[in-house]
Amino acid sequence: MWKDSGYNKCNRHQTKRKLSMSSFSDLIGAPRYQTIVRGGDMTIANVRVRAVLPPLPKPLQTASGQLTHAPVLLIDLEMSSGIVGVSYLFSPRQDMLKPMIEIIDALVASVNGLPCDPVAVLGHFERQFLLFGGTGLVTMARAAIDMAMWDAIAKSRGEPLYQVLGGTSDPIKAYESSGLGLSNAAQVAEEALSFVNRGFDTMKVRLGYPTIDVDELVLDAVRGAVGDDIGLMVDYNQALAFEQALDRCKALERFRLIWIEEPLHASDLEGAAKLARQIGTPIQLGENLFSQYEVDRAISLQSSRYLMPDVMKIGGATSWLVAANRA
Repeated sequence: MWKDSGYNKCNRHQTKRKLSMSSFSDLIGAPRYQTIVRGGDMTIANVRVRAVLPPLPKPLQTASGQLTHAPVLLIDLEMSSGIVGVSYLFSPRQDMLKPMIEIIDALVASVNGLPCDPVAVLGHFERQFLLFGGTGLVTMARAAIDMAMWDAIAKSRGEPLYQVLGGTSDPIKAYESSGLGLSNAAQVAEEALSFVNRGFDTMKVRLGYPTIDVDELVLDAVRGAVGDDIGLMVDYNQALAFEQALDRCKALERFRLIWIEEPLHASDLEGAAKLARQIGTPIQLGENLFSQYEVDRAISLQSSRYLMPDVMKIGGATSWLVAANRA
């Protein structure tokens, strides 16, 4: 989230806490949470999941592969009151949609008849599916149910979700990240200029070319096309080994980047912390943290200056809010 002169930084000294009704209600206000969830009588009744495969307007090439379509699951979570909460999940692989559907069906069967209370359901999942760990398809399936519950709660109150959670409709600064994939420098620069012409003054460039010289060539072309006033960040999509990352991140310091995202494998939080201490550009990670405990570890290690949890991979809106609060 953009605030004043830069993106919000994570507090590196947050105390580790377990998720509980009190810790979550502290986040949005205990009385408000009681009103949001306890005021209704909705229980979980059924689920319908559909797989769709919309094509991307333009294929996106990253250091970890190419995307031509967006494999998506659409989730309708039915409540006893007749309200249907909706959510969706994205999968980088189409062949993972079928097992994800089966996991969602199994999870909903385990909470059928329970109140539509995201914190209570999260606690149920953590107890019942403890042996499956805190990462992967089970966590993503939990996210689908959690997000749909919050949608149902918002619908029952006749309010948008941001308002239910105590947010406001103030404008926030957005950056364009739908393109600028791996390509030749001229094409990347041309697309960057098209983003500027659409009104964006900040954008993210994918890197991870075979050599550092090409990384720099592309950024030079983009900077030449958009000028010095446009904010740039880059994303390596976990493509580099540590020594590669150190060399490239140091070489990129002349571009005055807002951040360098996931230069190392996402699980290497120790390596990211070591890298962060040796370079001047902020590191961004969090998209591939699959649990609150990984968030705690990243903050404790000071693995990055910025933290960007993915609402699907972190387990849903409830876990996302807890992660944001800890950051």
